[in-house]
Amino acid sequence: MDLLTRLGEAFAYADVEAERYDVDGQLIRVATPRTLYRMKRATVRPLDHADAAWLARTFDLDTEER
Repeated sequence: MDLLTRLGEAFAYADVEAERYDVDGQLIRVATPRTLYRMKRATVRPLDHADAAWLARTFDLDTEER
């Protein structure tokens, strides 16, 4: 689980494609797998690149999308 507390320069919260879920009466926004993939592939951390590859495989994402 990744909790987004800040996004840096590349993304704004308004740009994050998300789904909403009701959890015990609390509305929670969850970034879509495609959004997480785009965010993680743009970093320099090897762990994020591994996460991006896993997201692409698991959710059959288009890795050529820019």
